[in-house]
Amino acid sequence: MKLQCPPRHWAFLPSRESNSASSVRLLTIMLRRYEMLVPLVFNDGTPVPETLLAETFAELRSQFGAASWETQVLRGVWEQEGTVYQDNLTKFFVDVPDVPEHRQFFTEFKHRLKQRFQQLDVWITSHPVDVI
Repeated sequence: MKLQCPPRHWAFLPSRESNSASSVRLLTIMLRRYEMLVPLVFNDGTPVPETLLAETFAELRSQFGAASWETQVLRGVWEQEGTVYQDNLTKFFVDVPDVPEHRQFFTEFKHRLKQRFQQLDVWITSHPVDVI
């Protein structure tokens, strides 16, 4: 699978130092990476069908024009109320402009992922991205 970086989003604004139309400065729109961890095995021990993973990837790709999927198994262990749980996970991520509409999408997407993967919670994190 070929991973792609999203195109940079540029804006040209007049410089504060001059009112001249020829004096512009180049600004970049801040990007934010959203990462989603989803299970490879349902809570009852049955494997998650590849079609559900592909559906998740396709939905992200359709929404944002690009998406990435780390296919190695991420192993996690956590404890709740004295019970130890072990997870086998995969990670999807996208880099998008840091705007409220995208955060709202992921808030709603989380609910769909919880239903799709039959989970009490799905871990979605975000952080700023500085592309060099």
